[in-house]
Amino acid sequence: MKRVILLAACALLLLSGMAFGQKVVKVDRPTDIPSFIGYVPDAFIVVFKSNLRTITPQRSAADGVIEIGEPAFDAISHRFAVADIHKQFPGTSDEPLSKTRELARYHKVKINAGTLDEAMAAYADHPMVDHVEPIGIHAMYATPNDGYYSYQWHLNQANDHDIDAPEAWNIETGSTSVVVAILDSGTRYYHPDLGGINASSSNPGASRGNMWINNAELNGTTGVDDDANGYVDDWIGYDFVVSTTSCWSGEDCNTADNDPRDFNGHGTHTAGIFGMITNDNYGMAGVAGGWSNGTQGVYGNGVKIMPLRMGYSYNYLGQEYGVVLMDAAAQAFYYAANNGAQIASCSWGSSNSGGIAAAATYFINNGGLIFVAAGNDGAEVAPSYLSSRGDCIDVGATDENDNGASFTTYGTWVDISAPGNNIYSTYHDHTDPTVNYWAALGGTSMATPMVAGVGALIWSKNPTWTAAQVKDQLYASADNIDAYLSAKYIGKMGVGRINAYNAVNTGAPCDLVANFSGTPVTGCAPLNVSFTNLSTGTGIDGWAWTFGDGGTSTAQNPSHSYAAAGTYSVSLTVSSSSQGCNATTTKTGYITVQAVPVAQFVGTPTSGTAPLTVNFTNQSTGGATSWSWNFGDGGTATTQNPSHVYSTAGTYTVTLTASNACGSDGETKTGYITVTAPPAYTVITFDNFETGMGTYTDGGGDMTRTRSTTYAHQGSYSAGIQDNSGTASSFYTTTVRNVSAYTNMEVTFWFKAVSMETGEDFWLQYYNGTTWQTVATFRAGTEFTNNVFTQKTVSIPKSTYTYPTGARIRFMCDASDNNDDVYIDEIEWRGYNAAAKVATLPEGFALNQNYPNPFNPTTTISFTLPAAGEVRLEVFNVLGQQVAVLADGQYGAGTHHVTWDASGVSTGVYLYRLQAGEFRETKKMLLVK
Repeated sequence: MKRVILLAACALLLLSGMAFGQKVVKVDRPTDIPSFIGYVPDAFIVVFKSNLRTITPQRSAADGVIEIGEPAFDAISHRFAVADIHKQFPGTSDEPLSKTRELARYHKVKINAGTLDEAMAAYADHPMVDHVEPIGIHAMYATPNDGYYSYQWHLNQANDHDIDAPEAWNIETGSTSVVVAILDSGTRYYHPDLGGINASSSNPGASRGNMWINNAELNGTTGVDDDANGYVDDWIGYDFVVSTTSCWSGEDCNTADNDPRDFNGHGTHTAGIFGMITNDNYGMAGVAGGWSNGTQGVYGNGVKIMPLRMGYSYNYLGQEYGVVLMDAAAQAFYYAANNGAQIASCSWGSSNSGGIAAAATYFINNGGLIFVAAGNDGAEVAPSYLSSRGDCIDVGATDENDNGASFTTYGTWVDISAPGNNIYSTYHDHTDPTVNYWAALGGTSMATPMVAGVGALIWSKNPTWTAAQVKDQLYASADNIDAYLSAKYIGKMGVGRINAYNAVNTGAPCDLVANFSGTPVTGCAPLNVSFTNLSTGTGIDGWAWTFGDGGTSTAQNPSHSYAAAGTYSVSLTVSSSSQGCNATTTKTGYITVQAVPVAQFVGTPTSGTAPLTVNFTNQSTGGATSWSWNFGDGGTATTQNPSHVYSTAGTYTVTLTASNACGSDGETKTGYITVTAPPAYTVITFDNFETGMGTYTDGGGDMTRTRSTTYAHQGSYSAGIQDNSGTASSFYTTTVRNVSAYTNMEVTFWFKAVSMETGEDFWLQYYNGTTWQTVATFRAGTEFTNNVFTQKTVSIPKSTYTYPTGARIRFMCDASDNNDDVYIDEIEWRGYNAAAKVATLPEGFALNQNYPNPFNPTTTISFTLPAAGEVRLEVFNVLGQQVAVLADGQYGAGTHHVTWDASGVSTGVYLYRLQAGEFRETKKMLLVK
């Protein structure tokens, strides 16, 4: 998960007595990156159907596009200029009895044309394809004689809020037979506290220490896959990162290779927490780092660190953040499972993308345990993908007082906790790469490898145990810290804080399995639930229930009454005095209690001119399942968040009735909506040039005209005049109503000129019943630019021009040259009385919130101008990249509406910005597909 920095200062602290080239530092990093960044824009995963045999991609000799020999599939590949198709998990087999048959269906596709959504949709529709997945980008979340062991409060603290590591080391220090895969930003495997005395930045190949070494490749032939595992020369792990998405300058992000070294520093820190060499009179100590003879040596005797690089430093608006790629994470899980890792430590957020679901399942099915950071949201939020599965161990963070750390994510889905605040460990600083660092960082990223380390100690002590037995022992040995937790954390930090001593101070494995059922599990408050113990094991003589609402019981088969509405998680811990052990099971969100809802709503806007569209938002609480609206003008609705148009001036009372199976409640807002009469002027619009709306004349040449019902400045032309003869040409419309009742008239229209030379004119003329009069002249290079749609508003006051019964206008091209083209769109006449119009003009600029929001795929944005002027309305993604321009040109005074169709972009947060003269404003909107 993303890093939370514990210490306010960012100054480097060089401790006295340290050797040259070594530093202990406190690191400050920004933390405001979103947990989910987005998807890789030019690559995704295609999963073929299970009845297909091996796919053999090959490059087309004609244009270099990758083909597989199936015409329809290859046509899609050519459409999107596919540069690469390869197996996501090398070495997998599609043979019927192969355990990797499911993974063999996963292939990574890289495109060079079109959009990600278009390409994924095209492949998903192909009959050979089961489904497609995008690739998510997520934020990274005996006393030894080691010189700086005293900084590591989490190992041995006086007030016993630590993990009791020294006591555990009297029993077990870690076995070289246990391999922990660190899926992270890479590892500085040549740090002497990880790789042994011979390891250095100048000779990384000498690393041994506690690092996992693939001897078949180390002693094999360079450039050959000696151990036939699908990865060449992978002597110390692997680097799976292949990304060009905002990689920090200087970091290797382009090629997967056999060098999983760290750049960001996050992976080196997490690896050291469980794997630093202990008692070697150097640096600091790891939870499962073994026990050296008091001096530095070439080899360590702790658990083995397998560095798998699947994250990197991300350049987010000029700041450096650690992120991970879901396709690289999936490949790392697959590699770890196939190369002997029993434990995977994952200190980052996740989404079900890039093939990670299949790969994580593969790792677990191979007998492994996955430890996942809960997150650094500092709040109770829903879990990310790996945490939501139920088969991973989700880790929260505690502080020096055994309270929940201020940054930790918490919830009933968290399984266990560990110290995560101000944790010292090995570190890599890419701005000072030759120096060996130790640094203090904080986050659930630090708590996770600590729990993984205790799991490794358990497995070292009990090498024949299964993953389930290790997990049960980890939970059963945790310290209960409810007495130290703030109220908001109770029941939401798992079974407690890890205790390494309790974890390894065991005999035979406990055979207890906790289980229970309840009935009913849903209903209206008060809800009485009868619980039945279904636990198994030898000598069960204790039952401890927590019902999720503060209630507890020690009865074997208790009943409990839930008084308030909500969703409750229930836990049962069974214990056996004869075995001296216990087992716990928690059913998350097991009981759902409903109550009569409380009706609440808001509408926006609540006042305005008829016709007035009001968007109503239901804010009812209590789990309403149906809604009944009465808008006060005879209109009704049953949707959750309706819109309603008030056509007549008046004051209206609105009522919402919210209901569910437990009953209903109503809220009435008297006189809530105020609608005023429209201003005293009329808008006459000619926007599609339908038959009867106008008359067309040719000035004397082979001039042509086009028609369309789509507005030109939004995509295609409505009407046009084209001069191919060098003579004047015109196009004009005729009014359909009498405008003589008004004192003023104005015309607004859009036009785009093509091929008009600088100095040539395009003008608007008005027919006063007798003659044509030129009202406005627009000069190329001054009033407008070729090939750009321009909006103009022209006033035709009655004090200057005669208003006949049938007023007409026409547009003229300069007759001095051939091939002058002008396209006209959205002509709008307004007849008004001056005083009435002035009274209705807005008082200032405004950019309104889009509606609906969230939306899919279209939304409407409105803005208000107190006077005519140039307007630009743009849409950006969270990386600051422009994705759309919705308005760019001259707009008249008043309120304007534009619609954005976001079909071509991905789910996420977008920003829209209005610039009108000196006025600028930006708002957020959310696209959810």
